[in-house]
Amino acid sequence: TMKLQDSRTIHRVIKIAVNKVYDEEYLREARNYKIFKGKFPEFYEENVLKFYGTGMPNFAGEIQFEDDNGEQVMIGIPMKTIYEKRRFFVTEFNPEYVTMRAFLESVALRDNIEFRSFVYFTTLEKILKTAYEANQICSFTHGYFHWDNVFVDTDREEKPILFDFDFSSFGPKVEDKVMHGYGNIYLAKEYKSDNFEMKYTWYLDAIRMIFSMPAHGNNLL
Repeated sequence: TMKLQDSRTIHRVIKIAVNKVYDEEYLREARNYKIFKGKFPEFYEENVLKFYGTGMPNFAGEIQFEDDNGEQVMIGIPMKTIYEKRRFFVTEFNPEYVTMRAFLESVALRDNIEFRSFVYFTTLEKILKTAYEANQICSFTHGYFHWDNVFVDTDREEKPILFDFDFSSFGPKVEDKVMHGYGNIYLAKEYKSDNFEMKYTWYLDAIRMIFSMPAHGNNLL
């Protein structure tokens, strides 16, 4: 929560890299947010965590990003001597967003097993459907899709919100780093073919999401 010079209050999540490895990952992630925002604005508005900017702090330890109106604002951050040469990354903060894991942990406390199972399957279905739409509409591959890498909006009937795109890419060609991260020998040979179908990367994202179910998830069934 930040108060601007004109007395407005805005809410943001600010991540700052601690080493050069994260500089590169934040740059990749920012690029993917910008593609969603610029090329697929309708899908972005409905299904993606809002992105407000990236860059390096200036010599005074200040960072610049967008306010709610799309205007650039600048604020100072603490510990500038540690982070002044590291990339920052700014997204929205919404207290109604919780990860799939956290949401299902709360559901697992319910006594009614039928209710738990219903919530589990309907929420998982929504998440996989949203990922499929991203794949088919935007030629998007997440690359690291698991229970901690998708939010559900508890204020909108568990609407999935996609985020965390440092292993992601957009088609028509899947990036080498993304595809090799799956460890699939067959697709590693086929993904550069002109006949490669993007839906195969959705299959891999879906499989990873399903099999990343935490141990407490067994209590839902």
